[in-house]
Amino acid sequence: YVFDPPRRGVFDIGPLVVEVADPFQLARGEIVVGATQKLVVTPHVARLPFTGTSIAADDGSARALQRRNSVGGDDLMTREYRDGDPLRRVHWKATARHGELMVRLEEQRSHAQARIILDTRRAGYRDAVPATDDQPESDSFEWAVAFTASLAFHLYETGFSVDVVETGYSQLTSPEHQEEFLESLAAIELVDGAPLTRLPTGNADAGHSLGSAFAIVADAESHTVARLKAQRAQFDSALAFIVNPHSETVIAPLREAGWACVAVRPTDDLAAVWLAAEEIREASRARG
Repeated sequence: YVFDPPRRGVFDIGPLVVEVADPFQLARGEIVVGATQKLVVTPHVARLPFTGTSIAADDGSARALQRRNSVGGDDLMTREYRDGDPLRRVHWKATARHGELMVRLEEQRSHAQARIILDTRRAGYRDAVPATDDQPESDSFEWAVAFTASLAFHLYETGFSVDVVETGYSQLTSPEHQEEFLESLAAIELVDGAPLTRLPTGNADAGHSLGSAFAIVADAESHTVARLKAQRAQFDSALAFIVNPHSETVIAPLREAGWACVAVRPTDDLAAVWLAAEEIREASRARG
């Protein structure tokens, strides 16, 4: 039989119950075959486009570098494919030019740091309702989870050391272990009454930045917004994605604190949002 999971989550499948009967339907019985199995349905992961800005790290801090745009720049950033190179690093334009597989060179001298902050508190999602077998708790939260997965893998593949922080109690594993990370995202739920113990409030050490910050929230509570504002100074850049905002109570104070903000809808395409976010971040950086 075919089972089409209606949403992200962890589902119990089985056991199979077979009903048997004699030809005259005088006797019936049931036979249980197999045992209950767990079916893990991970969130959608989109391949986010490279936006033209790479990130390099220096003593743990991140700063933006424009990609080389000079003639022959592709050749300067590629080399021939070697056994063991991940296919995600294949540079198809250079491959077509040279007639053999070429891979991108890593531009960063060391791992740039990135922190993704995901709001997991139920009070931060106005569209939250009790989940059913067919419907999730919150369409806004489902978008946030899918974007968290996509962004974490995108940053990790481009050379970042990625830290994912939840505003509720910890449910996620490290993105370094991709399969386990996806499974934890499949099971993540909105939580009540959880403290914000993992969100720092002070400034980074003098001369040291925590790199880039990405916050994914909806109608975040006032103390969540206050924590995000307080930690802005720790990062070289800070970009917030606000899902289906009902007012300016989240966007306005974050912008005032120096966060570049992108308002999104639960139906928005993940890759398109990422492209739009880069434009907003560049505009915010130009304004100083």
